[in-house]
Amino acid sequence: MADGLRPSNARPSVAQPRSINLGEAMLWRLFDVLVASAILMFMLPFLIVLAIVTYLGDPGPIFYRHRRIGCRGRYFGCLRARPESC
Repeated sequence: MADGLRPSNARPSVAQPRSINLGEAMLWRLFDVLVASAILMFMLPFLIVLAIVTYLGDPGPIFYRHRRIGCRGRYFGCLRARPESC
């Protein structure tokens, strides 16, 4: 149309995901690992302080195992941090 509007019966185009080759996949994986490592190094001092405060508030284990129900009803174990206050 001349005014730049689509007719009412026109469907919006949907972008199709493109496949990536092995080199691109490896670069994305490297990027993910580097960013996650940087975030972990930044957060580690705060997590240590939080663990100490939690322990001093109520001595006992900082982490505990918890069972969850996953895909197709299968159980899996996860490690959880104890809450600071109840």
